[in-house]
Amino acid sequence: MEEFKENIIPGNYFLTKSMEFTKINTSGTLWYLKKYLVLYYNIFLSDGISTKEGIQAIINTFESFINSLPEESKKDATDYFFPKEVDIRNNYNTFVHFKGNKMFSDKKEENEYINLVKQFYFVYLMKVGGQSGVKKYIKEEYLYKPDFNMEKINEIIQEAIDKEPNSKHTITEIKNDYHATLRNERQILWYYGFVHSKSTGSSDSEFSSLTPVGEAAIKASYDEFRLIWEHQKIKMISQPVTVEFLDIENNIYANYEKFHINYSPYNTILNYLYKREKISKEEYQFIISRTNNFNKEYVQNNIDKLIENIEEIKKQVSLFDRSGDKNAEDFDKELKKYIIGIRQDIKKDYNKNEFGVCKYQKGIILTNKEAMQKMLLVYNQIEKYKLKKYTPLFEQCEKELKIKYNMQSKSEQYKVNPKVKIDWDLYNIHFDKIIILSLILTDYALKNNIKIQNLNIHTEEIKKIKNTYRNLLNSCNLGKTKELNSMIKLINIAITNEDLENVNLEEETYEYTYINEYTNLNVEDLKEKIKRISEENIKNTNTRIRDTRLINLMKALYNSIYSDKNKLIKCECCNETTFITIKDEAYLEYHHLLPFNIVDGQDHYINIYGICPNCHRKLHYGNEKLKAELYKKLDKNNNLNKTIFERFKFLYNKKALKSYQLEYALAEQIIDEKQYNEILA
Repeated sequence: MEEFKENIIPGNYFLTKSMEFTKINTSGTLWYLKKYLVLYYNIFLSDGISTKEGIQAIINTFESFINSLPEESKKDATDYFFPKEVDIRNNYNTFVHFKGNKMFSDKKEENEYINLVKQFYFVYLMKVGGQSGVKKYIKEEYLYKPDFNMEKINEIIQEAIDKEPNSKHTITEIKNDYHATLRNERQILWYYGFVHSKSTGSSDSEFSSLTPVGEAAIKASYDEFRLIWEHQKIKMISQPVTVEFLDIENNIYANYEKFHINYSPYNTILNYLYKREKISKEEYQFIISRTNNFNKEYVQNNIDKLIENIEEIKKQVSLFDRSGDKNAEDFDKELKKYIIGIRQDIKKDYNKNEFGVCKYQKGIILTNKEAMQKMLLVYNQIEKYKLKKYTPLFEQCEKELKIKYNMQSKSEQYKVNPKVKIDWDLYNIHFDKIIILSLILTDYALKNNIKIQNLNIHTEEIKKIKNTYRNLLNSCNLGKTKELNSMIKLINIAITNEDLENVNLEEETYEYTYINEYTNLNVEDLKEKIKRISEENIKNTNTRIRDTRLINLMKALYNSIYSDKNKLIKCECCNETTFITIKDEAYLEYHHLLPFNIVDGQDHYINIYGICPNCHRKLHYGNEKLKAELYKKLDKNNNLNKTIFERFKFLYNKKALKSYQLEYALAEQIIDEKQYNEILA
């Protein structure tokens, strides 16, 4: 007991952050999150909100989601996604009208104004914010009037301030704070891998993208979205390397040597709930949220004693004199966030959520122990698999967090290790196929009231699974995989035998194809096809399967125009020739500068180089110094005479470059900070 108490330190607990999507009185499970992501993408990351076609695409996405809901929920969902005051089907203030016709002195002023308009338009369509005071006045008196536009915003805010004689707010403060919920939610979605940015996830002007997980969530049906959220909660650790430590500077209790994280916070909560059948708000705030790999076993074995002495733990925490540790509301919201997706008491779900195993009542109460037992049979196996595969990454994150915690506690300037951050990001923003297929089987078993350990998947059942989870399987690059049937059966058997941690679905990478159907095309036809297929690959985000057509076309083109009299071709890196294959053509391997598997590098000729096998291996496995030399050679010797910087600029202008891809290039020293900023400029 004393050891547990003494090892609690300020700011070392499961991530807490205020969030709107835990408020479920007006919607069903994850409806808010779905609406947020769809509108966020169309307002900030694409031009969808400005065109009729874009608005129709939003309508189609909402209607598709509504149609996937249980029949009982559809009317409520229609009212939520298309509310009377802002029904984008027929009754709303268009973005063009909302922004007005303001004139600008320069492009910078225009960009700042448009960004502000987008922020207000987002909260307008979401119907959030404006709870009290000046902001409530703006919302109720102006924002939802048909003739409102943002040209009037300064006058309106001043009018609202004048009506509150004791108000100390300024126009600038209100303009920046009105849409605070947008920033708060975006940061949570950044932590949980739906949105990617380079720094905090909350900056309005920062280059950001939807991640593969975020893109999948936009396309997902109701059942698929629940599984995506479960997947992200399962993968999360208690404090990711991107977490912010606030107000720990010069705190005498901030001892970094006692800093530890929990590699499986969600699973910790679920097992605790299953064992005790309830979790009080105080138990979560002062005990569970402060468990980690160092003390987890002790907590499991001595929980009754810890609860009996919870007042002593609270006294210890109060010594920190830190609102983040004492603020019960933040911990309560964090607990609600973890149980979104498994709550049984959300009225507009009409008790149709198969994962609904608990309810919220000043804490959590287990309501369906049988279903929870079935879930944990799989979830506990997933945890073992996760820890076996990813513990080296988690240890790396924990080590970096210790450094960060130590420096901040001493008020020293901390700069994130870019390699550690991007390694965490790439883990966090991608699907793990074994985890997602395990969740699909769990959901299928619960839906059909089958004992998971007795689940015996046959061909007809696999067809049903493919149809039910079609969008999600496509997003995980499994929709068109011939081996999907065997993958599902393999995971089914592993779950039955409680051996999931030893399953491996690693795919072979494509290097060389002997049969090339394009060798007889002329050079102009080859170039035209290469460009066309490259553009198709940028637009097609439903699947991430290597396009062998493109590589074969590039091989044919290289053999046609870059080979010498002996049919040999020089490597675009070292400038040396390789050898002639048994098919009587030069051997080259085709390397994605932004790796295809690691960072979703584009199957686009601009992102691909024809290089020798030696350089290829060096680019994949060489140290930083060696790679830096190789990137210089790629700039010098490539057949297109385009530098890496020019190639990235090309992809960025095509809107084909993701924020995490560019950050990866920075962390790998493919580009430097100056080039990074110039590309964005």
